[in-house]
Amino acid sequence: MSLVDLANEILLSIAENLAWESDINALARTNRRFYILLNLYLYQRNVHRSRSSALRWAAEHGRDLTIQTSLDAKADVRATRRNRDKPTALHLASVNGHLQIAALLTTSGACIDAQNSHGFTPLHLAILHRFEPVARMLIEKGAEFRKDWPGRHRQTALHVASYFGLTPIVQLLLEKGADVEARDAQLRTPLHWAVKIDRAWARRSGSNCDVWKGDLGTVRLLLEKRANPRAQDKSGKTPQSLGKMHPDMFLRMMFKSGSTVALYEAELHDRELQERQRLRKEHELVEERDRLRNAARDTVEKERIAIETAAAREKSRQDKGRQRAKARLEKAERSAREKQDLTAREQDRRETRRKAEAIQSQKDAKTATEQRKRAEKERQAAISREKRQDVIRRDWAAMKERAERRSSK
Repeated sequence: MSLVDLANEILLSIAENLAWESDINALARTNRRFYILLNLYLYQRNVHRSRSSALRWAAEHGRDLTIQTSLDAKADVRATRRNRDKPTALHLASVNGHLQIAALLTTSGACIDAQNSHGFTPLHLAILHRFEPVARMLIEKGAEFRKDWPGRHRQTALHVASYFGLTPIVQLLLEKGADVEARDAQLRTPLHWAVKIDRAWARRSGSNCDVWKGDLGTVRLLLEKRANPRAQDKSGKTPQSLGKMHPDMFLRMMFKSGSTVALYEAELHDRELQERQRLRKEHELVEERDRLRNAARDTVEKERIAIETAAAREKSRQDKGRQRAKARLEKAERSAREKQDLTAREQDRRETRRKAEAIQSQKDAKTATEQRKRAEKERQAAISREKRQDVIRRDWAAMKERAERRSSK
């Protein structure tokens, strides 16, 4: 018997005795029937024995269907990976910018403010890696953004978003109540971080140029929200003093006092840059959304067709099996009826033969009795004749003797 012909219970027992999930996965990919039977068992086993590692892998690599299947198998969305960082699935989805997966995890019970081993939350990682849609979703769903971040700087989410020039996130944080004058460990405000130059990164990369990761729109938004350009940090530096020495020309013009034309030109250029950047991001988001939607739709359609085909084949196989079983049953019943009929006819013939033999025996007994009676009558008649003859002979002898006697006288 081949492996394909085994019953489902035996196949599940074989899967339970396999040591590695990769072996079960290889067995499940042998054919459609094995996939339908063993795929959900594989995810359930992963939940119970591997602490939902498939869920975290799918969150890291952006596999929507794997996420949904793991959730259907009751995966623990709060379980952490056993490595140095100890991230949850929501951490991995946020650090890789998978918006739909992050939203699905939050609606499935994932802790939105869970911390990894370094103290970072999913919102921290989304902002650090500049994934604005993910950060926006987490903020709108109630992620904590007022607490200080881990590390020696002790900055807030507004500081980091300002540093990376994430203007929409800065605006959302301000609308949600973030303090525009919040101070970090060095008494720097978000405006300090918005104009900050990353010379350490330039030294590490071997570049002679100053690196600015911010955005003019962020600086302009903070100034519009009444951020103090003259706030001093521990070293006595202000955002205005940093801006006047900034390598970006438009930022220098923005912080020059009394230069109305320069400020207008800087704002105009800033608006154009923001508009182009917004249109480009919107276009990229639309393309990415369409691509993901089409890919998900194609995958779901293929999976549906495959499942329907496999179900139809399985139903056809079961119908044929039922028909063969029914035919075998009917044949067995027909054979049993024929045997019963033969047995009944044989019993009738035996009964008839027995009755005929009994009747014949009675007739033979009667005939024998009659013959015995007839023979007895004949014997009695013969005896009577013999007696009469003896009498006659005696009488004749007596008469002859009397006659002789008379003649001798």
